[in-house]
Amino acid sequence: MKPLLFIFLLIPVIFVASVHAEKIDFWNQQRKGANSFNKNPTSQDWFQEAQNVGIEWVRYAWGKRRNFLMGSSSNYKGLVPKDLAELQRTVGYAKESNIKIVLVPIALPGAQFRQIHGKHDMRLWQDKKYWAMVAQMWQDLAEVFKDDATVVGYNIMNEPYPEFGSNVAEQAVLGNADRFHQWATQQQGTARDLQEFYQLIIKAIRQVDKKTPILLESGWYSQPNTFVHWKPLKDDKILYQFHMYEPYLFTSFLNFHKKLKNSYPGLVKFGEDGQKILWNQDTMERYFSPFYEWLKKYQIPHNRIVAGEFG
Repeated sequence: MKPLLFIFLLIPVIFVASVHAEKIDFWNQQRKGANSFNKNPTSQDWFQEAQNVGIEWVRYAWGKRRNFLMGSSSNYKGLVPKDLAELQRTVGYAKESNIKIVLVPIALPGAQFRQIHGKHDMRLWQDKKYWAMVAQMWQDLAEVFKDDATVVGYNIMNEPYPEFGSNVAEQAVLGNADRFHQWATQQQGTARDLQEFYQLIIKAIRQVDKKTPILLESGWYSQPNTFVHWKPLKDDKILYQFHMYEPYLFTSFLNFHKKLKNSYPGLVKFGEDGQKILWNQDTMERYFSPFYEWLKKYQIPHNRIVAGEFG
């Protein structure tokens, strides 16, 4: 996750569909939510305040603490009981305020959180032995929360970036996502294959929990256009989530702390070459165009798309 100083609303772009499952039905209409990342709610007050401003669900990460819940990022052996008790207590607070929860880890076996770890931890994208640990951890979590009506989603991983350190640019030509397709094709079957990784985790979860929706984020920190090489999964309880912070030099804390004086609409640097381009509604639509084309190609309902974070 890129460092930001705000709590961001989440607005799933949701219209109409009919699916025969209680938890997935929650997503059949537009919902307003929030992220809880930096601090763990220690009472119901946080959730009550969220409810007071119309929040219906929370994408909840269990704090930026090293090895929380998993014990060891190198050798997962099971959920840490005291950490699990804390997580269940927090979910209980949400239930008391009638707020739904999506569970999202910001660290997994083989992938410590960079802001805590101090560097990029790429083990998960280098060695598939960590995939097996993640699969077991998520299966253990699903076993605990499968019948909890408050938990309406498992967000397998926050902002995966298996592309890091390879030859694919994070930012490039606006409205062109061909590079993602080409790169992903080259990575098929390797430890950087994000879709294969997800398929393994989903299979592990579904062995114990066939009801809870699963939220998937694509690569390069959940960029919408990195979905373009995907074929939608057959599981009918999958939600596709994107994050949107472009233009980053406007939406992030950098604009304020470094007094960059970027504005919207306005000229803001974008891409590996750092050229300034005019950001306005037309530019935003152009940026999203590969993602929209992907949705249309595979006829993915709008109520299966989640705007998980945005600046």
